[in-house]
Amino acid sequence: MILVTGATGNVGAEVVRALVAADEPVRALVRAPRAVPRLDGVETVTGDLNRPESMTDARRGVRAMFLLPGYENLPELLAEARRTGVEQVVLLSGGSAGSGDLTNAVTRYMAASESAVRASGLARVLGRDLTFVGLTNEEARAELLATMPAEYVDAFFDFYVTGTLDESVVRPTVREVTGHDPRTFDQWAQTHLGTP
Repeated sequence: MILVTGATGNVGAEVVRALVAADEPVRALVRAPRAVPRLDGVETVTGDLNRPESMTDARRGVRAMFLLPGYENLPELLAEARRTGVEQVVLLSGGSAGSGDLTNAVTRYMAASESAVRASGLARVLGRDLTFVGLTNEEARAELLATMPAEYVDAFFDFYVTGTLDESVVRPTVREVTGHDPRTFDQWAQTHLGTP
């Protein structure tokens, strides 16, 4: 069984689809079960990564996990995962984690998450590029501030407006992890056309 955290997000939903297509047993971790579209071969379980004690049912029988970064008590969660038989963790992270700039809130939580996964002995680390498109800086800042802490907004602006992070480098990570070439945004959009 493979546990996918963030199963309703852009990346997590793709991980679930790819695992189902590969005939792997999948358990989707969600905060609210109604948020997950029903997929054949996918078991849905509720839990909160910030509360490792809520993850007991989610971890039962799991051999691998796809994990999102930035949660409290991640070392405890990983220790429990290892104790209950998890053998491998793939962590969604980003290029900024390697920059060493711990004054940046996003870099700090990604780097801390990577360190926790490496220390657990269950490590596999995966990065993903992010970009802002179509808004002025002022519009983007206002939109982000409406839903996230200011220190994270400042961190993203440091990366993408000030330019402290160059994610234009094409990396072989997708092929190395999945065995398939990465898709273009157009290909991704066509796959998700009409998806709620």
